[in-house]
Amino acid sequence: MTTAHVIAQIQQAFANSVYPGDDALIDSYAIRDDEVIAVEAAFQGQTDWSSLPAGLLEMGDALSFLSDIGFHFFLPAFLIADLRSPLDNANPVFHLTWHFQDELKDSLQKIARVFWPPDVDRQLTYNQWGERRFSHFSPDQCKAIVAYLAVKIDADPFSKEEIEQALLNFWWARADV
Repeated sequence: MTTAHVIAQIQQAFANSVYPGDDALIDSYAIRDDEVIAVEAAFQGQTDWSSLPAGLLEMGDALSFLSDIGFHFFLPAFLIADLRSPLDNANPVFHLTWHFQDELKDSLQKIARVFWPPDVDRQLTYNQWGERRFSHFSPDQCKAIVAYLAVKIDADPFSKEEIEQALLNFWWARADV
């Protein structure tokens, strides 16, 4: 599959994504430090992921700080930008793979115990945390992510093992491929 086909697949899969609203871009329980506040301010009012300014796509910390639904809404813009020209600061591959690495997937997510509110399960493994993070994604969106990762295996040999583990441990089953 060509890069152009994968981009079209991503555009189609995420075409009906709904902007989560300015108040839902960052989790309500997130620590409000300067970086988080900067990401929130930069993404407020950006109601069309397909026309994000290039500067926002280079905010390397954005994918880390967006809420699950904010991440879901803006991810396709990062994927497409990365396919067109690899991003220097943002790394979508990392955000799609690190929860599902063999050496981590069954380990407890330590950061969850520190930052999550008391009503959230603080005993989640990395794998469970990733499953929760990606629970908003439809099967077609997951298929588009699988196609993106397949392109990145060839384009980024340094990430090949991480991509393969994430595909095997999560994405293929979630995309039903």
